[in-house]
Amino acid sequence: MYKSIPKTSVEKFLLFFGAALLAVAVVSPMTGCGPKLKVSSLDGSIDLHGHRGARGLRPENTIPAFIFCMENKMTTIELDTNLTKDKQLIVYHDSKLNNVLCLDSNKKSPQARFIKDMTVAQLKELDCGSVADEKFPTQVPAKNTHLITLPEFFDFVKKYEAEYNIKKPHEFNIEIKLRDGYTKQEADDAVKAMAAAVNAAGVAERTIVQSFVLDVLPEIKKLVPGVRTSFLFKFAPNKYVTYLKLTLGMDADRYDQLDRAVKAGVDIVSPYHGYVDSEYAAACHKKNIQIIPWTVNNAKAVKMLLNCGVDGIISDYPDMLYREYWVWQENQPEGTP
Repeated sequence: MYKSIPKTSVEKFLLFFGAALLAVAVVSPMTGCGPKLKVSSLDGSIDLHGHRGARGLRPENTIPAFIFCMENKMTTIELDTNLTKDKQLIVYHDSKLNNVLCLDSNKKSPQARFIKDMTVAQLKELDCGSVADEKFPTQVPAKNTHLITLPEFFDFVKKYEAEYNIKKPHEFNIEIKLRDGYTKQEADDAVKAMAAAVNAAGVAERTIVQSFVLDVLPEIKKLVPGVRTSFLFKFAPNKYVTYLKLTLGMDADRYDQLDRAVKAGVDIVSPYHGYVDSEYAAACHKKNIQIIPWTVNNAKAVKMLLNCGVDGIISDYPDMLYREYWVWQENQPEGTP
């Protein structure tokens, strides 16, 4: 949780001026990402991720969202998983059931329970597609859409790719979600369930496992040869203070987070996009770590981040992301990867 009131006079000062700069900072990353800068991704390619499939346009983490993601030419499908009471991974973001967006079999609001206290069978009774998310006015509901397990997700994507003769298989960026106050046993069980699902599906080479909980990432690598891992991080402890620090060119802990990632042996860092400028992207690449920021829903910010030299971008709007990527690509100097 972010602190709502700064405790020090310095934080109060920063917060006062941060409020004035926030509107600019939210729309775009920090300076230092101009189109004339000679920066590029680590391997010369750009990985386009549909966040929760296509959260801005279809119910998140559902088959309709994953279809939209693939139809709009994303290279990677981003999704979330939570461990159920019967030790399976359900494709769902929140650690507690959202009883506004999901309906029970009677089309009523269900009890808001922790996913860890519900079985797969109980979760599959829910309709999590009929109610559009008010935060995304362009989201199209998908009636009678039910949740799926991670193995079912893999099966669906493989069948879709075969049916539509997709030559280059999609990659997966799968988050291990853990509730606040999780136990070590819960973390261990989630890692084991993830490893079992990825290994059984034979998709390790096309899978990234990501988490805000850094400790689980080395463990997943031990169990899944060939899988890549990504460390997620966000502003803390106060987002307004952090924005201003970054705007003023201060570190705001992003290099500490990079050092932690290096020590944990991860392949990718995935910060909130406001952390990113070309200097930080270069620092990541110097450590042989890719950088894929989240969640970028503004066309201007997409362009600026591409100019920073990021390796990929995660967005709720796959159609916008794909369009802006190709506009940017067409404007690159001849010979640019």
